[in-house]
Amino acid sequence: MTKKQPHHLEGLNTILGSLKGDAPSPSSPMSGGFRGRPSMGKKSDEAFCQTTISIRKATRKQVKQVLLDAENGQDVSELVEELLVQWLKSH
Repeated sequence: MTKKQPHHLEGLNTILGSLKGDAPSPSSPMSGGFRGRPSMGKKSDEAFCQTTISIRKATRKQVKQVLLDAENGQDVSELVEELLVQWLKSH
C-alpha cells in the first residue's frame, strides 16, 4: 500500500487563515514555532525584481560551473547584473 501524498495546496488554508487573523491549525508547521527563513535575500529586497530569461542549457551549465570554480560567491544573477550594467554604460 502506498502512502498518500499531501495535496500541493494543503497548507493554503492555514496561510489564508493567518492572514484573516484565524489561528493556524495544530497540524500546521507554523503551530510548532516554525517561523520560516528571515527575508534577507534578493526576492525580499525592493531594489530587485525577478526576471525570467531563456538561455541554452549548455550555457547555463557552463556558467554555473565557472562560477563555482571561481569560489568568489558570485551567482548567476549577480553576473547578469554586472554584464547588463556594463552594456548600459556602452549605449
